Amino acid sequence: MLNRALSDKRTTIVERWLQVVLDTYPEDTARSLRRERDRFANPAGYLFTHGIGALFDELVAGARDEQSSAILEDMLKLRALQDFTPSRAVGFVGSLKGLLRDLPGFELTSEQWMELDGRIDRLQMCAFDVYMRCRERVYEVRYNQLKKMNYTLLERANRMFGSSMAVSRDMTSDVSGDEESRGEDR
Repeated sequence: MLNRALSDKRTTIVERWLQVVLDTYPEDTARSLRRERDRFANPAGYLFTHGIGALFDELVAGARDEQSSAILEDMLKLRALQDFTPSRAVGFVGSLKGLLRDLPGFELTSEQWMELDGRIDRLQMCAFDVYMRCRERVYEVRYNQLKKMNYTLLERANRMFGSSMAVSRDMTSDVSGDEESRGEDR
């Protein structure tokens, strides 16, 4: 009965839920995300349009963690790059509760509301986990880029100043406590 009630209102719910997601962006950005839905002309708009529909279908199916994670990952990768706070990045999932309660003609029994709330809560927790994994990857990539940049700068300096940088490199080993790389002739 719950799944049927959700399926009967799918189009309306998905459109309103997409609107909630787009409202988390500045007005100009939301307008461009809403306007163009071609996958190549507006990949972010396409991502959210199709992602919200697939996420809703997963909610109807029972909000299974593995499938939900896969659907959420693309949307939350983008939001992780956009420096949303965790609560703001995944808040659109929980907002579905209020959206459904305010939906005209959508009536459920108290047991059905409890089941639906549980599914949405499970989806919300899954979204938070996915978002945090995405943020960790973003920070990992940034850290590796900084390491590579520092290495490149040290290599350039070594080429410019020759052997004097080689001594500095040995001194760096001393500071790190690497016993094998310490020179005997110092």
